[in-house]
Amino acid sequence: MLDIIDQYDTERKISFESFPEKYHTKQYLYYQCSGQGPYFGQAAWFSMYHHEDVPSARDRYHGELRRIIKVLNGVLSDKEYLVGGKCSYADLSFITWCNIAPGILGADAEEVKQDNPYYAAWMDRLLARPAVQKTLKDKERLAPPDKKYKLDHRVDEEEEKAIVEKTMRCSGATGCSAAASTAVQ
Repeated sequence: MLDIIDQYDTERKISFESFPEKYHTKQYLYYQCSGQGPYFGQAAWFSMYHHEDVPSARDRYHGELRRIIKVLNGVLSDKEYLVGGKCSYADLSFITWCNIAPGILGADAEEVKQDNPYYAAWMDRLLARPAVQKTLKDKERLAPPDKKYKLDHRVDEEEEKAIVEKTMRCSGATGCSAAASTAVQ
């Protein structure tokens, strides 16, 4: 993603040249990659796809999902965006997983939103951006019918192995990169 930002965001519409903003933006991107992505992914897997219900795993990753949202809520308690008073690639990197978090959390989603008002307002601001709306619509439109987002779709063990194999070959950042490159253009 950083190479896309360097190549296409020459006017620094969603990035920064100045210190410390340049490095704080990278810090939040790394938080997304090392915290949000893996934990939200595990929460989604054990809530919707694993071939059997494993309450201890589901509960653990739902707890991590809540913790990450709570951290973001705290960071956003006195600002509209993560860094420098503007929407940056760091903010945009969180959209894909945050957008499906309500589906992962199910009935608890509204409680999490109410408990984290700064996070909820931030997501509303990000999702209201025309470039984000366009990217999410394009992503939905271009997804093959059998790959559309499904809630509570348990897979059998053979399907699970195929999903894991494919996931190991793919980068999880493609949705983020698409949103960032669209936002710059």
